[in-house]
Amino acid sequence: MRKYFLVIVITLIMFFPPGVPAADDLNVILDKIKTREMSMKTFTAAFSQTKKTELLKAPLLSSGMIYFDNRGRLLFQVTSPSPVMVLFKGGELITWYPDLSKAEKRYVGAGAVKKYFGLGNTVEELKKQYHIALGPQGKEEYYRLKLTPRTESMAKRIESIEVEVRHDSWLPVTIHFREKGGDITTITLDFMSINKPLPPDIFKIDIPEEKGDVF
Repeated sequence: MRKYFLVIVITLIMFFPPGVPAADDLNVILDKIKTREMSMKTFTAAFSQTKKTELLKAPLLSSGMIYFDNRGRLLFQVTSPSPVMVLFKGGELITWYPDLSKAEKRYVGAGAVKKYFGLGNTVEELKKQYHIALGPQGKEEYYRLKLTPRTESMAKRIESIEVEVRHDSWLPVTIHFREKGGDITTITLDFMSINKPLPPDIFKIDIPEEKGDVF
């Protein structure tokens, strides 16, 4: 589960409104984040992750899909290099490793999506968790924010997070995590649908009978 922590964290910072604010108007951006978040009833996004670590010569690659609805349900479906399903639903965290025929289930609380991902938090709460600054603008179609953890628990693992957001859609396309110790994780997102019906039973994991119930 730890190896996919950075994939899960991305939802904390993926809601930005349309309309390009002034380059120095950070407070306006933060105030509008909540408006954009409230408009997101559902979304489906493809993701790919590249992790560079000093311990390995070759980067670690993974990819999959993310499914979300605003009733507190969130599914991370990792398809490569090996399948893993991570589901938040009904206050529970369920992880299923099909190749290992292994399932894990634990109670994380009814507000887990808000607690772990920041969805539903106020701007003031977000500022308590991160120091947020406008970064230098690179490519013309991107707008860049840099987040530095304020909380001790997050700062132990993450040095900084940089988010590149497209000007036309104001959704994130690239997120860079710089970890303590020098490891760098880059996540790219491709939003397939927003506020469209999700696949039937997408938030249900079928566990073989000898391994447990249907979650």
